[in-house]
Amino acid sequence: MRLSFVVAGRPVSLQARRREVLRDWKETVRRAAPPMPSGAVSIPVVVWIVCFLEADFQIDVDNVAKPLLDAIKDGAVLADDALVVDLTLRKRTLGATLTVENPPVEVAAALDAGDPFVHIEVEAASAPNLLRYGSP
Repeated sequence: MRLSFVVAGRPVSLQARRREVLRDWKETVRRAAPPMPSGAVSIPVVVWIVCFLEADFQIDVDNVAKPLLDAIKDGAVLADDALVVDLTLRKRTLGATLTVENPPVEVAAALDAGDPFVHIEVEAASAPNLLRYGSP
């Protein structure tokens, strides 16, 4: 099981002062997530999140994860965000100096557009009970 999709726009922090902005962002993420053919996933998963942002947009990357995970849970991708056993969260600055090797098709298209976006990838955890230090 592997799901990869792009959400157009800048992510919203969990600490957003205006709660309606956070609510609207979660709805945007829910709408962007493709439907799961067999319903919400109820097995341990690995999630990768990459925020592609303008240089002048500042956000604490640690405050981005929870709203995104809540949205994909509420959007019927995950039965429960507690199923996430590994989470990788990155932010990159859009621009001429950014190099992205072997991007998925949807990421390449979003990069070509040049606007801020978030790429989310969810995959079944291959070994949720194995922890190997010294490896990515």
